[in-house]
Amino acid sequence: MKVAVAVLTYNRCDYLERTLNSLCGNPGAFDLFVFDNGSTDDTRRALAPWNELGAFTGMQFNDTQIHTAGFGMNRAIEMALTVEPDVILFSADDYRYKPHWFSHFVDFWQNAPEDVALASLNIEPAYPWNEITAKVEYGWQRAIIRATVGGSNWSFRASDVDLIYPIREITGGEDLEVCRRLTGNGHKIAALNLTDHIGEHESVWGNRSWEYAQPLPADIMEWIGDK
Repeated sequence: MKVAVAVLTYNRCDYLERTLNSLCGNPGAFDLFVFDNGSTDDTRRALAPWNELGAFTGMQFNDTQIHTAGFGMNRAIEMALTVEPDVILFSADDYRYKPHWFSHFVDFWQNAPEDVALASLNIEPAYPWNEITAKVEYGWQRAIIRATVGGSNWSFRASDVDLIYPIREITGGEDLEVCRRLTGNGHKIAALNLTDHIGEHESVWGNRSWEYAQPLPADIMEWIGDK
């Protein structure tokens, strides 16, 4: 399975370093792209050593005045598509990937049924908009089926890109629009426990949805575990 990972960053230099370190525990296993959505901090300087080491298949910088999440997501996905992958993982710059994440990720997509169109590698807490509808196991990867998953961590088959892309170029709600379109057309959305969202409480665009988070039910916590 050919995998492309596309990381979107914006003024998150410290978090980005941790995200890249956790991703690169699997060197050579996938093509890695970074799209900087117009950062004004030390991001460009921090990326330079990684680029010199050949860590990235591609790296681009946004020099326009458009810095919405949707804009950056679209550009990052476009970069990933250039290598004609089987599966794309889109990630924001504030996730710590668990050491085993890649093998579980590949196993999931090798075994997921066709009606699963989108999967996050992060288990969000309970919100009014991300109802859990099922517990599933594909291959040896357990997951849950939800109404929505946060747009900062999405994976999907490249053959399904037209179901997801282009994303509306706004910040806030761009992910919910896509999720609702998918479920409205009979597709399923999964969530896997393969990352920690280390920057969730420090959004660069002021997202405070975490204030409305509720704990997941005990049976769900037991199901997803912490492999």
